[in-house]
Amino acid sequence: MMSGFQKFAEKCRKYALITFDNEDLFNFSMDDPYEFRLDEIIKDLNEKIHYQTEFLKNIKESNVAVSDSYSFQKLADLEKNTKNPRERLAWIKHYANLYEELSRTVDFTIDDDFITSLLARQKIQKNTTEAQLTMKILEKRLKKTLSIIEREQKILEESKIIGSLLDERLKKLEKQSQRSSQEILNECRMNVKEAERSVNKFMRELVRFIDEELGDILLAEQSGAAVGHADLPEKKHTKLPAESGQSTLDKHVSIQQKDKITLCNSTKELLENLMNQSVLPGADPYMIVEDSVIGRILLRSGLVMLHNKDARKMRLVEFQREIDEMSFI
Repeated sequence: MMSGFQKFAEKCRKYALITFDNEDLFNFSMDDPYEFRLDEIIKDLNEKIHYQTEFLKNIKESNVAVSDSYSFQKLADLEKNTKNPRERLAWIKHYANLYEELSRTVDFTIDDDFITSLLARQKIQKNTTEAQLTMKILEKRLKKTLSIIEREQKILEESKIIGSLLDERLKKLEKQSQRSSQEILNECRMNVKEAERSVNKFMRELVRFIDEELGDILLAEQSGAAVGHADLPEKKHTKLPAESGQSTLDKHVSIQQKDKITLCNSTKELLENLMNQSVLPGADPYMIVEDSVIGRILLRSGLVMLHNKDARKMRLVEFQREIDEMSFI
């Protein structure tokens, strides 16, 4: 029958499909014995195909006949002209037996074990390649993860140091906050009293300086004498006639002494007003001062300064700042 040729054709078709569906089938590495065996199979298949082609060609050309010597053309004509089914079946069996007898010398089988092994090796090679690529990707991710861990470790160490410093600072603040409100109030009162004592001491020293030192300078400036030569007029030891009680009082408190006291009091008042004006929040530190001996002395001493645009205004010098320009009379 035709079963042998059909089996051979089916296996060839299967082999062709396997070859075209698996493009990388021959790209992976194989050992030399497998390559040699594959070449032998291909060569054997080509020989069988060539033999079968020649065989069919010879049958068609020679019209080989056994028994009554009918050709394939006659068989085709017989199928059209013969109406007896039994006769047609007999001729078909005759040609089938003829094909089986002539095809017994050719082996059309293909080794399925080798194809299975070949596909298995391809699958193993593909899995190995994918595993290698996966390992490379995992290696890169591992390096990146290790670098992240190292960076986070440094951040953790720095955070621990900062945390320890903050804990120490918090403990100090807790110790300070443990003081009672009464202790804090007493400390503030002590600071205020200390400041008041310092201010009072400064004011007493300022008053003493004005009364003992600056008074003579102011009096000499007012009388027109040079500063440093402001001696009081010499008392003449002359015998005076007896006078009344009022005349005796005027003898002890001379007119110059009264002027000195007046100048000292005016100086104290002016300095006090200037100091108050300089410490008032939001107030203009400058105040209008009439031209006098006191103002000129204070300007020359560097205690006060004039306004840049209005020479009548005067203020205390800001000793905590550097003065770029200062006006003098």
